[in-house]
Amino acid sequence: MLLRFTKASHSERPHTLTCARDDGSTAGQRSTDFFVYHDLTHYAVETELGLADAFYGLINRGWDFSSFEERDPGSRKSRSLPPQAYFAEIVVGAFDLERAAGRIPNEDLLAHIESSCSASNLEIPPLDVDSLERIRLHRNELFKQWAAIAPGEELRLTL
Repeated sequence: MLLRFTKASHSERPHTLTCARDDGSTAGQRSTDFFVYHDLTHYAVETELGLADAFYGLINRGWDFSSFEERDPGSRKSRSLPPQAYFAEIVVGAFDLERAAGRIPNEDLLAHIESSCSASNLEIPPLDVDSLERIRLHRNELFKQWAAIAPGEELRLTL
């Protein structure tokens, strides 16, 4: 799948994310600064941990961005997601927290992720401080690439 993050050409237009799926179909959405960084973090997490059944894997298999906002029939509960997708969102959320609050030591970040998974009765896939550091380095490189592109240009990534 090809991911195209397009930087807004001016302040009155949003950024966009377009995903060209392996089957030739596409999914896209407008994006804010927060969600560009959030979605780039998803890319780093999912590629570094080999999570094929998380956010981008689901998009590639036909989910649309709005699918993640759907509710289970007859319920206010969010649509059921595969365990990898929940796990990825917990890890990405921890890195979003770090982006807002400043660097969190790997041991503390890992404890936060483990606690969040435990509270959600979610089995934790193999994860250690070295994995977190690889994710952080990859994410930081993606952030630098995004910052370096001019308005109206694209950052292209493949899965």
